[in-house]
This record gives sequence, C-alpha cells and structure tokens, in this order.
Amino acid sequence: MTSLTADYVHARLSAAALQAFAAENQTRVEATAAAQTEVDRRLKQLQRQAQLVRQDEITAEIVELAAGEAASNSRL
Repeated sequence: MTSLTADYVHARLSAAALQAFAAENQTRVEATAAAQTEVDRRLKQLQRQAQLVRQDEITAEIVELAAGEAASNSRL
C-alpha cells in the first residue's frame, strides 16, 4: 500500500509539474507572438517613413534639375 501511495503522489506531482511547464510555455508563445506583431507593425511604420523620405529626396532632385534647366534657358 505504501508503494501505491508513493506512486500516486509521484504521478500527481509529475502531472502538476507538467501542467506548470505547459502553462509557462504557453505564456512564452503568447509573448513571442505579441512581440512579433509589434515588430511587424514597427517595420511597416519604418518602411513607410523611409518611403516618404525617399519621395522627398526625389522631389528635391526634380526641383533642383528644373531650376537648373530654367537657369540654363534664361542665360541663352
């Protein structure tokens, strides 16, 4: 009977430890998913910002070229 009781206690403790481990892993998975979502959101934000900066650079180049062309034509 003592052996059976020891086995039962061992099984219950093992099950509790397994459940705790599973819960901890689930929490880690959820935290990782939330972090990935935030990284994706931030990446899109930075890509959009880079696109706007590049558009501004291109616009500035076009204005500069147009001004140079206008100045060149006015000299003629």
